[in-house]
Amino acid sequence: MKVFTVARLKPGETKITIEKNQLRILDKSYEFDVILDEQTQQDELYVGLNIGQLLEQFKNGISQVVFCYGQTGSGKTYTVNQLIPMILPQILESKFEISFSVLQIYNEKILDMLYKQQLKLRYKNNEFVPENLTKFICHSQEELVKLYNKANKNRIINSHQLNDFSSRSHCIYTFHGQTTDLQCEFNIVDLAGSERLNQTKVQQIQESVEINKSLFYLRQVIQNLADKVQQIPYRQSKLTSLLKKSLNGKSNVVMVICLNPSDDNLLQCQQSAQYGVKARQIILQPEQQQDDQQRQIRELKQQIVNLEQQLKIAQNTIKSLKQNQQNQLVQQQQNSIQMEQINQINNLLGQNKKLRDQMQHINEQNFALSQLNHQMQNENQDLRDKINIFEEIISEDLKKNKDPFRKDWVELFQGEGSNYLEIIINKLQYYKQLQVKYNNEKILLNPIHQTVKNSRNQRSFSIGKREFKF
Repeated sequence: MKVFTVARLKPGETKITIEKNQLRILDKSYEFDVILDEQTQQDELYVGLNIGQLLEQFKNGISQVVFCYGQTGSGKTYTVNQLIPMILPQILESKFEISFSVLQIYNEKILDMLYKQQLKLRYKNNEFVPENLTKFICHSQEELVKLYNKANKNRIINSHQLNDFSSRSHCIYTFHGQTTDLQCEFNIVDLAGSERLNQTKVQQIQESVEINKSLFYLRQVIQNLADKVQQIPYRQSKLTSLLKKSLNGKSNVVMVICLNPSDDNLLQCQQSAQYGVKARQIILQPEQQQDDQQRQIRELKQQIVNLEQQLKIAQNTIKSLKQNQQNQLVQQQQNSIQMEQINQINNLLGQNKKLRDQMQHINEQNFALSQLNHQMQNENQDLRDKINIFEEIISEDLKKNKDPFRKDWVELFQGEGSNYLEIIINKLQYYKQLQVKYNNEKILLNPIHQTVKNSRNQRSFSIGKREFKF
């Protein structure tokens, strides 16, 4: 859906021609959705502006905006004065509680036209809001008409070369619809007329400069919206700031281009027509405007429901995880016990194998020792036999006072093994020591025996220096 554009011609002689939905101004053509000529009646205006459909969508909670744009003296305010009485009855028949507000922008100042006070512009919830704007709740058409007339009396109007009663400010009439769930607006915007400075009185130059500047910024915003530019310069003027909510694509927009088709104004008509053609390219996606507070309450309630569901899912998940964790712990413990048992069995098997190997080695050693023991027993017995024989011979030699350590006995035992030979040699040395000791004692005792023998008949005798008496 796009901006719905309507061209309305002011009565009078003109060189502008109409061909179906196209206006031919000088050498250029401009296409509109609807063209209303100078013969248009009020009922045709209602149909041409598609007011019935706008009101029906308003009742469904979708905001509506009707712009009236054109040069000074082109019939903008006249169109607004025809439009508002047509919509009052049906607006009051809607399900909404209706309140009415009017503000004007004069020299970049926002004025409340119902309460005669200057307003400050605040940025709130991604839109610009006039702070402390008066909104009167209305229950009847008479109340709305009184408020509308009161607002128009407070509007700044001045005489102009092109119009004796020229509006010198932008004016926004707003019908606010409110329910517990929805909020929407029906805005009618009567823009101040664009004009040339050479057609403006000296004392009105500042007014004209501010008007043209704000309209220039509005054209720039519409141009950027048509070109789908990401950053839209709404903040450049009070007018574009206030119209951001209407031009953000969530409202239905009707642009009425009012034209004064006299020969002196054809260039102005071309500029206004070009303005409408550009606005016709803006893409809209109208939607219901929910009440912010109620919307927040519903969103919070929905968040609570979602969180409760998530909590329930989380609790079930935690319970399941705990059960799985317990099962895993039990399984891990069982696996651990089984692994320990397997390791113990493997260790026992390993130890058993080592023991078997050790036993086999011990058995082999025992067998070898048994054979060696048997061999040593045989050799030992043989040695004993030889020693016995040797002792007998030595005993005989000792009796005969012969040297037992004779070469022939040593040679007798050679070849019997070093151990046997060592034993025999030690034995022989022992016997030799005994023989030496015996011989030494015999030598010592021989003088005594001789003395005793010589002194048998004597009463005393001496041995060395000692003397013995009887």
